Amino acid sequence: MPSCYERLDREVGSSPKGGRKSERDCRKLSGGSLAFLLILALMPTLAGAGQLNLRLYDTRDGIPQIQISSVHQDELGYLWVGTYGGLARYNGNRFEVFRTDAGLSTSYINVVESDTRGTVWVGTARGLCRRKAGRFDCFNPDNVDELMVNDLQIDGGMLWVAADEGLFVFEDDQFKPVEGWAGLAGSAVVHALALDDNGRLWVGGQAGLFLLAAAELERQPLPANGSTVYDLEIHDGELWIGSNGTLFRLDPVTGGIEERALPIPSGTRIDDITFDSDGTLWAATPEGLIRGGSEGPELLTTREGLSNNRTLSLEQDREGLMWIGSDQGLIKVLPGPFEGFSTKNGLLASFVRTINEDDQGRLWLGTREGLQIVTKRDGRWRFDESRPILRSDGLPDNRIFSIAFTGRESAWIATGQGVAHLHDEKGVTELIDAGDGLPAEEIHSLLIDGGDRLWIGSTRGVRWRENGELQTPSDGKLAQAFALRIREDSAGRLWFATLRHGLLIREPDGTVASYQAAEGLTDEMLWDIAPSPNGSMWVGSNGDGIFRVWPDGRIEQYTSRDGLVDDSVWQVLEDDRGRLWAYTNRGLSRMEDDNFVNYSERDGLLHLEGGATGAFQTGDGMLWFASADGLMRYDPDGEYSNSVAPPVVIESVELDRQPVESGQRLPHRPGSLTINYAGLSFQDEDAVRFRYRLLGAGERWSEPTDNRQVTYANLGHGEYRFEVMARNPDGVWSEHPDRFEFSVDAPFWARTWFILLCGATLALLVWGVIHLRLRQIEATRRRLQHLVGSRTAELSEANDRLRHMARSDQLTGLPNRRYLFDRIGDDIARSRRAHHDDDPVNGDVAFLMVDLDNFKQINDVHGHDAGDRILLEFSRTLGRQLRDSDYMIRWGGEEFLVVACQTECGQAHQIAQRMIEGVRANRFTIDDAGQDLGLTCSIGIACYPFGKPNDAVDWEQVVQLADVAVYQAKGAGRDRWVQLEPGEGLVVSSGDEFMQQVKEDPDQLIAQGQLRRREGG
Repeated sequence: MPSCYERLDREVGSSPKGGRKSERDCRKLSGGSLAFLLILALMPTLAGAGQLNLRLYDTRDGIPQIQISSVHQDELGYLWVGTYGGLARYNGNRFEVFRTDAGLSTSYINVVESDTRGTVWVGTARGLCRRKAGRFDCFNPDNVDELMVNDLQIDGGMLWVAADEGLFVFEDDQFKPVEGWAGLAGSAVVHALALDDNGRLWVGGQAGLFLLAAAELERQPLPANGSTVYDLEIHDGELWIGSNGTLFRLDPVTGGIEERALPIPSGTRIDDITFDSDGTLWAATPEGLIRGGSEGPELLTTREGLSNNRTLSLEQDREGLMWIGSDQGLIKVLPGPFEGFSTKNGLLASFVRTINEDDQGRLWLGTREGLQIVTKRDGRWRFDESRPILRSDGLPDNRIFSIAFTGRESAWIATGQGVAHLHDEKGVTELIDAGDGLPAEEIHSLLIDGGDRLWIGSTRGVRWRENGELQTPSDGKLAQAFALRIREDSAGRLWFATLRHGLLIREPDGTVASYQAAEGLTDEMLWDIAPSPNGSMWVGSNGDGIFRVWPDGRIEQYTSRDGLVDDSVWQVLEDDRGRLWAYTNRGLSRMEDDNFVNYSERDGLLHLEGGATGAFQTGDGMLWFASADGLMRYDPDGEYSNSVAPPVVIESVELDRQPVESGQRLPHRPGSLTINYAGLSFQDEDAVRFRYRLLGAGERWSEPTDNRQVTYANLGHGEYRFEVMARNPDGVWSEHPDRFEFSVDAPFWARTWFILLCGATLALLVWGVIHLRLRQIEATRRRLQHLVGSRTAELSEANDRLRHMARSDQLTGLPNRRYLFDRIGDDIARSRRAHHDDDPVNGDVAFLMVDLDNFKQINDVHGHDAGDRILLEFSRTLGRQLRDSDYMIRWGGEEFLVVACQTECGQAHQIAQRMIEGVRANRFTIDDAGQDLGLTCSIGIACYPFGKPNDAVDWEQVVQLADVAVYQAKGAGRDRWVQLEPGEGLVVSSGDEFMQQVKEDPDQLIAQGQLRRREGG
């Protein structure tokens, strides 16, 4: 762990806040330290890794400060983040921040640990703090005012504490120094602690390495370059030691020490060491992140995507995600099959047009800025050592579109100014251009066929070269076609993807077949084609998706309706596992057995948009894809699948903003009960889903939702248990739900004591019958009867008033949203039963969103009092047009929602038409003088159920559809109604995804036939 020296160096160098500067904390840099810094600045770093798939969290996400000194996951699954500006706990949705106002001794956090009992220990610049049962308590040893804690090690019921002031132990709330430490070590500063498999404590500090066993301390010799120890880690029974630029591995049994060289300057401290679940070494240093591998450790820096080279802390969570604390935020390393290469890694240009591989296993990349030949050394692609071939090297142009190998050491290169023959050693030996008969010099495609003929696709036609002479195809279309890609199948047929002439297929006898929209293909330009071993050809189009064309003329089409991420396809490729890949405008799609898996930037893509014809599979089985901003390699064996069930935690329960404890009894009619919960899965936080139920009110689980809060209002009396489960992005649900139990008191007249009281009163009356005259008994009975009836009526009237106020709009007297939420469940259930019983006559529920046109102008011109008058009269005008079975609520502002139950969806517009005509015919008074206005309204209509299956789109989403329809009505000129209906054959697999598409572009869904729009007025 970093000591005070490194922390102050980071603070003074990068933070305006500075640091604690006292004689006790830090000493000045010596001349040797200055020499070390000079050497560090001159040392090179190791290159070769591609872009990491990272997610950065900083103060914009809620972290209190961007210098992350410690990262730790506790037993529950929360992620704790220590900074120099406070402590934060991350639940996948927000960072909860703790500072001195929460009980910490300081906001300067150095290290966080936790034990199996849920206690969280925090090492700060002012001592040790403990969080237990939601409360912080802080401690310092006797005679030490402010302990600078560097590391913590839990040892059963004891806690070992490493600090600038020495080695300490905390046990039974007693904080004591370890005897003999200062005298043995010479320097009090302790940086790191580790407990080995035999229960012995290893101590690393400014003075080296020490072992505490059987209450005895002894020094452990290290090589001279290991004089200072910054971190310790136990892995597979061995002790790993981070020192000044060197890593040591020590066998605790034999005492043997092995030195591991690292790709960092000599003298660079190693602040944190960890091993991931695969046994890979990770180390945090000021020069970048060290990651081990089969070819040796590599240094990852800002060139590979880190936000800052200064890394401070590491933690792998239970899902296998590596978290990195850096000087500029918290970094999450997302596992996945993609490795990216950009200009930062040595790629010649961000835009790659063609990829090929020679017989030496080298990559040949055609870019907008030249040809690049990349070799692989020590298991890594060395883009920084690659060989660029440019116009200055003899190429006619730097724009490279296609590469066709002619032998072991030569290839034809298609450029923007002709075709060049390039020899690996001799350079450019021949050039084919317009002078040789090319119809245009901009060449986009090349192919050497089975007869060793060179086919050339220019912007103005196709030619082939045989025996040194250019030949023109006899087919007129082929001779004029702009061919973007040329392929040959196993039968010797040549396939041409063209800009304007569709797909052309040339048979070995020279006849040419053409496929465009009239033949079942498309008239759009074709960016790429890829052969399949079964003889078919995959075709990527500019807006009509993917086609599969068979030699006999059969054509299959796949679009976004089938799961393709987007219909504009730049690249197609079938890999050796029979899977189709398509890079589009909005991501990369993989199709297997007609099922699509889509990849985005979250999965490691450098850009959502692909580059035309830039897909290739190399001999080692790896796939390469060109994007609009770099090159990516896909490893088929690197797919990440998260099988870890996410913990789910109920974080808080509040009754009208007051905390509620588990098991608490709530008063009768308690008000609004709000429950907040979290799913502790961090792979893709936005993709975590929840389901919940309230036992005592129902048995059914809710539909999966991304809501992390649920509210229940006015629960009846009884015993309740709330249960919630979480699902990770790969569909794995929590093993067990988290639970919260509570109860709601019965009204006093249903309680036992009241029943007993009534019984006692009755017994008293019986006793009185024996002792009093019948006349007195009758008078008493009547008086009691009158009193009980009067009080009961008063209570009933008061409850009715409160219930009405809670469910009504104050201005119009109409029901409000709470009334809707209380009632709509029965209406929807009635509709579901009607459709389930195959008797859907009058089984629909129509939602009509009514918006008063130009209401803002009324408020602006005539004032809010006039606006309130109009809203009141408007609501009455609408109400006169409704049926007895309909009801209307005040939705908000000038919007009203009419719910038409037991209706036919096709007749809902009749209600809308009556309301529009009623508003038109009315004059609305705006003041006491009788001044009036003529007004209009716009209405959006949508019905439940919507599409198939019936419950795919819930009623709340149908209301959103009605709201979208209102905007459609206003956009069409106002004073009208618009009804949105499901298109023919619409099948909704996910209501959330469908609504996202509707909100983003409803007109596109209408154009595609997934939605139908009706309007009138």
